[in-house]
Amino acid sequence: ILTEAEIKIIEGQIRYFYNKKFTANKIVSLPTMKQCGLDMLLTEEMMDLNATADTWESAVRQAGKLLVQAGAVEARYVDKMVHCVKELGPYIIVCPGVALPHARVSDGAKRVAVSYIRLNHGVLFDMDNIKPICMIFAFSAINEKDHLHMLTDLWKIFMDKAALKRLYRCRTSKDVCNFMHKFLA
Repeated sequence: ILTEAEIKIIEGQIRYFYNKKFTANKIVSLPTMKQCGLDMLLTEEMMDLNATADTWESAVRQAGKLLVQAGAVEARYVDKMVHCVKELGPYIIVCPGVALPHARVSDGAKRVAVSYIRLNHGVLFDMDNIKPICMIFAFSAINEKDHLHMLTDLWKIFMDKAALKRLYRCRTSKDVCNFMHKFLA
C-alpha cells in the first residue's frame, strides 16, 4: 500500500524517535540493516515446503523447530509462541492462508531469524477461520528494531496476492530464495 517514498519517511521517523528515546548515537542505518532483510534471513535451511500437521499447534511447533535447529531461539521460545495463540487467540493470522507466529525477546530469542513452512493441507486456528492456514512464517527478534526490515519485506509479499500465489507454488527451497531475491529487488 505504501510507496517507497512513504516507507523511507516512516523509517526516518522511527530512527529519529528511537535515537531520541534510547541513544545519543545514531542507530544502524537502514542499508546496514539490509542483512536482516527477508532475502538474507530466509535461507534454504530455514524452510520446509512439504510439512504436514493435523493441528495449528503442530504447524507452529514445526516452524519453531526450524528456528531452534538454527540456534536462533531456545526451545522454550516455541512453547511461548503456542502459548500466546492459546491465550490471545489467532492474532498471528496476517492474511488469508498465512500465519506469523512469534514470541517475546525474553522468551528465549537469541538472534533475528525467520522460518517458513508450507503445509500440504492447511490447518484451522479456530472455528471462525474461513480459509485454512497453509503458510507459516515464524520469526524471532532480539530487540525492537533489528527485525523491522524483515517484517517490511514480509508485508510486501502479504499485500500482493499474486506474489503469495507465486510463493506458494515454488517447488523447492531454492525456488523460494530466487523468488525472494527477484521480488524484493
